[in-house]
Amino acid sequence: MSEFRTVLQLQLLPGSKRNRWLVIAPLVYWSDSWQRLVTIPIGFITDLVSFALLKGVAAAESVLHDYLCSCDDVVLEQANRIFAEALKAGGFNELEVSGMYDAVMDCGASHKENTYHLG
Repeated sequence: MSEFRTVLQLQLLPGSKRNRWLVIAPLVYWSDSWQRLVTIPIGFITDLVSFALLKGVAAAESVLHDYLCSCDDVVLEQANRIFAEALKAGGFNELEVSGMYDAVMDCGASHKENTYHLG
């Protein structure tokens, strides 16, 4: 079953003008569709949800998406599908998942950084 196996733990970066957050404990997610465990490492920096209307919603799922978008061996479409899977696993309804998926499809490419490598 797709699920987060740890709880999201973040710390706001001091002096952050764009509300950047630091992951302070590994965030672990199992993806059924990918048949893979994803571990977001301590030290990963995220802006959480990039869309003003969704601030405070789906934080762990957003960190997962940001991390996958920062991996050089994950294509954006794959990151978006896993984001949708994580939202469903987190209890979001189909309308909510669809809206958030559409938002990352429209704007998610701006976060593709190619900083990490899943291997």
